[in-house]
Amino acid sequence: MKYILLIHRDEKDWNQLSEAEREMVLGEYMQFFQQIKSSGHYLGSNRLHPTSSARSVRVRNGNRLVT
Repeated sequence: MKYILLIHRDEKDWNQLSEAEREMVLGEYMQFFQQIKSSGHYLGSNRLHPTSSARSVRVRNGNRLVT
């Protein structure tokens, strides 16, 4: 069985962190990344685009709504 893990942080909050705080968060992520990679559970990753470029697709009563 395979799983997808999505790590999300609000971009506005991220931009308000100091450089030291960002480095701490990234350091914690890198520790986690190394653990799953060394255990053989890591298959791949990609960074998502900013939320400003996001689209939401919903189907209601057979009609598609894109926002």
